[in-house]
Amino acid sequence: MENKKHKNLKIIFYIILFSFIFVYASGKSGYYESTIKKNTLITSEAIKEFEKDVSEGKAVDIKDYINAEVSDYRNKYSRLGYSVSKTIDSVLNEGVKHFSNFLKSLFT
Repeated sequence: MENKKHKNLKIIFYIILFSFIFVYASGKSGYYESTIKKNTLITSEAIKEFEKDVSEGKAVDIKDYINAEVSDYRNKYSRLGYSVSKTIDSVLNEGVKHFSNFLKSLFT
């Protein structure tokens, strides 16, 4: 029994150690910083283009300068979780409302 606990703790330790090394290496490689810099560069170029168009007197629309890519991360599990959450919310809200009305009818 004790040996099994020791083995499980050893596996958990190695998983945590591997995760730390992975995060540390990705931080040192500059991946996150390069992604931020790329987004900033795109924004700087859009600002310069916007200012150029304004100075030339062109009609400007913000949608022409912002490239907002909206990713849809929904899947069947997130939709299921949302619907369950919405159902629980409505049941609890209706239950509290009915209980409140019941208490009002008792004391009025």
